[in-house]
Amino acid sequence: MSISIALLDSLPFFEGLDEQTKSQICNIASLKNFNEATTIGRAGDARETAVYVVTGQLQSRQMADDGRVISLSMLGPGTWVDWLALVDGRYVSEEIKCLTQCQVVSFPVRLLKPLLQSNTLLLGRLLKLAVQAMDIAQGERMILTLPNAFQRVCFQISHLCGDIDTDTLERLNALPRQQDLASAANTSRETVSRTLQMLVKSGIIRKSGHRVVIRRLDLLRRLAYEGPELLNDDILQVSHPNPK
Repeated sequence: MSISIALLDSLPFFEGLDEQTKSQICNIASLKNFNEATTIGRAGDARETAVYVVTGQLQSRQMADDGRVISLSMLGPGTWVDWLALVDGRYVSEEIKCLTQCQVVSFPVRLLKPLLQSNTLLLGRLLKLAVQAMDIAQGERMILTLPNAFQRVCFQISHLCGDIDTDTLERLNALPRQQDLASAANTSRETVSRTLQMLVKSGIIRKSGHRVVIRRLDLLRRLAYEGPELLNDDILQVSHPNPK
């Protein structure tokens, strides 16, 4: 079932297209809804569709050959799932799971790829995706340079932060499994658990079910670079100012 031009116009990646191109894209696209915890892509699958996220939050897990999680990233509205399928025909190397209810637009790769390649506006945006992917990869390599596990876990959580609550300016994020966080940060599940407890106690994050509310992203990033020694009375007073 095709999507409406009004919906396509609301998707930032497709802004500014001429009417003919928009009509062609709408005719090959379909709108799909997925429930929380649904897996919509598995490592080793052929890349037959590319998916653009409309609403919701998804988790991408890059898998090693032995099944270990080597990279975690969050996908929200305005991001692509399996966009590399539009560049080459390699198999999927990550697992994509819905952390919340999600709505996506799905495109058959064999039909969308020639439309992208013949449109300079969309081709330029595809190149920007490649640049963003390089930046993300550089950030993930940065994790490995951090000297201790506490810093790597803090960096990983800050890297995964999601939407901003416009009322509180706090960042909301569905928390990946602690074992996945541990694997991506090259540490143990117990270390992840202790780190989360320390961050909750200091008021930098708070947990709400399967979600984490990052109250002070600036402090979380400082901890990633400066280490747990920063968790002293000074930083706690910043996080929890005493009422006058």
